[in-house]
Amino acid sequence: MRYIVIFLLIVCSAVCMAQEQDPSPKATLTVRIFNGTENGSSFEGDQVQVKLYQEGQFLYELNNKANSDGEAVFENILTNEYIVAVPSIKHQNMMFTGSALALKPVRNSYSVSVMAFDVSDDISKISVGAHHFIMEPHLGYIRITEYVQLRNLSDKAITASIEDIKNSKVVEIKLPAGFKDLSCSRYFEQQALVVTDEGFYDKMAMPPGKHQAVFTYTIDITSNTMNITRPITVTTEVIMLFSQLPPWTILGLAKSAAQRAIDNGVYTEYFTNHNL
Repeated sequence: MRYIVIFLLIVCSAVCMAQEQDPSPKATLTVRIFNGTENGSSFEGDQVQVKLYQEGQFLYELNNKANSDGEAVFENILTNEYIVAVPSIKHQNMMFTGSALALKPVRNSYSVSVMAFDVSDDISKISVGAHHFIMEPHLGYIRITEYVQLRNLSDKAITASIEDIKNSKVVEIKLPAGFKDLSCSRYFEQQALVVTDEGFYDKMAMPPGKHQAVFTYTIDITSNTMNITRPITVTTEVIMLFSQLPPWTILGLAKSAAQRAIDNGVYTEYFTNHNL
């Protein structure tokens, strides 16, 4: 009987110790916001958000206001081997998001930074550096792929309309009549694109810097001679058109500069135009 009592006491002690341990370790997360715009405005009072994910699944979000130092502190955030936090700030009616941070239960405090910018609606500051076209023949259609180096050389994020973000057109691309099978990648995000009969436009504000955009579409071959009109809607430094169409011939452009092999080993003529 004595041994049974001792055993029960040991079991009770182990249970009590387990109850005292916190099964969900928590930490404090400080989000620090930096303004990439020279002499930019304060972040004080701006809404700062942290979203938590576990193994890719959304858990919950926390909200706080930035203080005069451009910081927001979040306490008692869950940590474990699989949780990551994604910070963001809403500044001048735009959201800026930082990198994800793993919240492993080895520390009781973490910090993460977000780069934000003041906002401008002067879309004239958006331009294109190099703009490459590749034209490939297929049975019954031509596939055109465009590689566009979008540039925002200012130090502000640019949107078309601060008052009406929903209907803004930050970058508008006009495509040849009858285009089909439009597919966009890299810089462009599907949820920010609006496709029209004339092409498409992008509603997403453009941060400072250079951004590589790619889009592909097709044009049906309807006759032996076809006119393909592609308006240029953004000031462009240089356009290079690579033609893989032989025995077809491109007319209406300057004589091809040369021939060269591109990635797939096919030799192609190319045409160059500057400062459009």
